[in-house]
Amino acid sequence: MNILNYINGQLIAPVSGQYLDNINPAEGKVYGNIPDSDSADVTKAVESAAAAFPIWSAMPLTKRANILLKIAELYIFGELEDTKDGKNAREYLFRAAEKGLPSACQMLGQQYASEGSHIVEHDELKAFTWTLKAAEAGDEVAMLDLIQMYLDGIGVEKNSEKSLYWKNKFEATLQ
Repeated sequence: MNILNYINGQLIAPVSGQYLDNINPAEGKVYGNIPDSDSADVTKAVESAAAAFPIWSAMPLTKRANILLKIAELYIFGELEDTKDGKNAREYLFRAAEKGLPSACQMLGQQYASEGSHIVEHDELKAFTWTLKAAEAGDEVAMLDLIQMYLDGIGVEKNSEKSLYWKNKFEATLQ
């Protein structure tokens, strides 16, 4: 299997056409080939990045965050996973959540609420805490999750008044 360079939104072979063996250190066996990229490949990548910079930097922060979160989501669901224990997904998700990105906080809340997550251990209190943080920052999905958490007492005492509060907050976002 040949791995390709990702440049300008495309998977492409190295300019030289040359590859290096990618060896599994545990077995000492070749399990694929990686591009033997040189300065021509680097030049293409730098030119592509320079051309994309004005578009990326003009993009609203929330849109850029959502793109990065999609990458983390792909790791979570194993599409880009490079470790079986979800280490990269956990790292990206925690980094984004700790920066206060609402969708990351909401996603982390869902991961803690899930009993089958390979990203974090099931923990209802942490699920509630991260979901609340996302809802307070305006994440509509988190608001819906909180309504149910307060009704069912997930990570918090049952409280119909607080459930109604978040229901009203959510409905206000629809207007």
